[in-house]
Amino acid sequence: MKKIVLIVFLSVVFILLSACGNLFRESDKKSQQGYKCYVCDITNDGIIKDAEKDWWLGLSVSDESVAKEKKYKYEDFEFLYEYKNSNYLKNSPERVDVFYNKENGITVKFYSDSGEFAGIHYNTLINDEYFLKEDVDKPYENALGMAKRIASTYINIDEFVIKEEITNMQSPASESEETDESSQFKIYSFEFIKYAGKYATGESVYVNITSKGDLRTLAIKNIGLTDKIKDQKLDEDKLKASVESKLNDLYSEKYKYSYNITKQVFTLSPENQPVIVSDIEVHVESRDGLEYNTGVVLAAVIQ
Repeated sequence: MKKIVLIVFLSVVFILLSACGNLFRESDKKSQQGYKCYVCDITNDGIIKDAEKDWWLGLSVSDESVAKEKKYKYEDFEFLYEYKNSNYLKNSPERVDVFYNKENGITVKFYSDSGEFAGIHYNTLINDEYFLKEDVDKPYENALGMAKRIASTYINIDEFVIKEEITNMQSPASESEETDESSQFKIYSFEFIKYAGKYATGESVYVNITSKGDLRTLAIKNIGLTDKIKDQKLDEDKLKASVESKLNDLYSEKYKYSYNITKQVFTLSPENQPVIVSDIEVHVESRDGLEYNTGVVLAAVIQ
């Protein structure tokens, strides 16, 4: 009788342990699943056919409710602009309305909801004659000072990190000739970015100044966004798992692949969801040995 009781007891214990083991394994699977992750931009090489979200693909719409014309004064110059289209800024939950002045080639943008100024771009600033214009003294120092002054109109720059980029511009007319200083100049780009922990957010001011002392581009993005997401809890392991799982789904069936995340931005999607947007370089090797460099942008919804 004791043997029968013991056998029954051991059988029950084995069943319970097996069940617990299954629970643990199922829990491990869930913890490794990560966040829901979407393809929101792709390289134009056919490896990935379509994006799953068109949030920031530059798609424009024509909104009949937007005023056809808008008069706006930036600094000392006031012009009448015609409505062109509306679209979402990259890594932004906000839509902007775009206006254009054909006579002077200036584009201005305003946030659709608030009507606040979102930026300006001088499309026709750079032409053959512009290359003949003299550079200012100490062009980098001048550009940085201008950028800080302009950005300070919209933000407290002490709370932002500055990222810089310098682009050399060369006159098309001189490309086949020997380059000299009169056929080239520099563009200094300064982006003032607000961070939430270690992540850059979608809140920034971008200023583009030439070595000749002129503003070319100003973009004001998502001021106040960081306050909306800074308390959002983020599981780093889940984020990594979500990216790796998505890349595996995208590439592993046809390719061996390796990847490098070049940039990550913490922002809100146009659907007002907190997301980490990852710009990823991918190296793939097909089964027949052909190798490619490609890329993808993934947005992981932090929920």
